[in-house]
Formats: sequence, structure tokens, C-alpha cells
Amino acid sequence: MVELVDVYAEQDFICMVMEFCPLVLGKVIKSKEVLLSEGDIKANMRMTLQGLAAVHAAWILHRDLKPDNLLVDPQRRIKVADFGLSCLFGEADQSSDSYQVVTLPYRAPELLFGAKE
Repeated sequence: MVELVDVYAEQDFICMVMEFCPLVLGKVIKSKEVLLSEGDIKANMRMTLQGLAAVHAAWILHRDLKPDNLLVDPQRRIKVADFGLSCLFGEADQSSDSYQVVTLPYRAPELLFGAKE
């Protein structure tokens, strides 16, 4: 996950300073300048799954995982970002959470078939 470096208040705002990650995996994949080798793809997938395992170990469901929400730091490590749609798994009251709050192009097959949980 992206490291939180600092938090401070500025007038009516709370500012969060995050570590610098210059690239987004989605743009790296689409780039014609960067050719990913089979080893690069495997390493990126491994890091993505390790990050997702860490998120799930904290009982958090990301609900918007896609290449544009995976950042690449200067050491070429993948960082999971954008937890705006995330929720805690197994919360007592999930009635306010819609089961369809996900990015449409990445909607899980079970949601397309009308699953409610």
C-alpha cells in the first residue's frame, strides 16, 4: 500500500502527504515506449496479489481494483491505491453499502448475474 508520510491541517482541510509514485500501472501497460517482458508481468502480478493479500488480511475489500489504481514507485514496486470505494469485510451493518459499487468495466461476473452478497 502507498505509505502515508505526514498529515497536517491547513485551514479547513486535512492534508495527507503520501509517498511519491511516479507511474500508474495502467499507463505502463498501455505505453508503446515500455515493453514489459514475461518476467515483468509475473513480478507485477505477484506484487499486486501480495498487496491484495495484505489488504484482505486487514479485512478490507478494495472494490475498485484496476491497473489505474496500482501505482509504481521508483524501485518498480507495485502499490495498491485509491481506497475510496473500500469497505470492511464482515461489518455488522452493511445495509448502506451497495453491492454494485464498482467500476463498470471491471464488474465481477457474479454482480452481472444479480448476486446480492
